[in-house]
Amino acid sequence: MMIPLIPMILAFVLMDSPSGWVMTFLSYFPLTAFAVMPVKMALVDVAIWQPILSLILTLVLCIYMRRVAGRLFKMGMVMYGKEPSFKQMLGWAISNQ
Repeated sequence: MMIPLIPMILAFVLMDSPSGWVMTFLSYFPLTAFAVMPVKMALVDVAIWQPILSLILTLVLCIYMRRVAGRLFKMGMVMYGKEPSFKQMLGWAISNQ
């Protein structure tokens, strides 16, 4: 599929306005930051805090998603043989257990 290529395609489509709000948002959004921030850094001068913030947001999301995946796996094992609904899985992901 082409889904992993979407951030790269967006980065190159938005190269006309590297300081625009869309490019700025995508450079901080963790799912696209890995592709968009280097392109933005190559096109314009960015303050040192911008790539650092982008990296921190990406790391925080990775840690959070790892915990959510662990919770979902744990609850899925407890519910052996029974398929959970999306509402239940969302509740498990949000809960603080």
